[in-house]
Amino acid sequence: MTIRVLIADDHEVVRQGLRFVLEQEDGVEVAGESEDGARALAAVRALRPDVLLLDMVMPVVDGLGVLRALRDEPGRPAVIVLTSFHEDDRVVEAMRLGALSYLPKTAGVDRVVAAVRAAAEGGSALGRETVKTHVSSILAKLGVADRTQAAIVALQQGLVPLDEALG
Repeated sequence: MTIRVLIADDHEVVRQGLRFVLEQEDGVEVAGESEDGARALAAVRALRPDVLLLDMVMPVVDGLGVLRALRDEPGRPAVIVLTSFHEDDRVVEAMRLGALSYLPKTAGVDRVVAAVRAAAEGGSALGRETVKTHVSSILAKLGVADRTQAAIVALQQGLVPLDEALG
């Protein structure tokens, strides 16, 4: 099976670089490119890609707007968010809206390709930076210093049943 990818990024050099990298991969085809969110939505509907590589900051409609618009779309593609930002709220919101992976634009070629392949199979390939960001955010919001304290708070507040925690 060939994985069909749509690249949505407002920087032409990023689109060209991703296209070049992905076209070197067996079983991966770049179905199209879009330079803004509105065109990305139209391209998703017209081309029906398997995977959408989505920049978070684009003109007309940003990445979160694209994710919101695609939320209830039938046959929506698996979405991988690529961005130069590491803001907690954007990560959480993108994942809440259905993005499978969230990788920084500084991610290596192998990580991007792995994320595309994982997304095509319905899986996630979150970057280490993204996971660290999530954990730090959770700890800060709970007002605790480490994961052990977070687990205790979760048990005390009934967020996790004791039998699952002992698992």
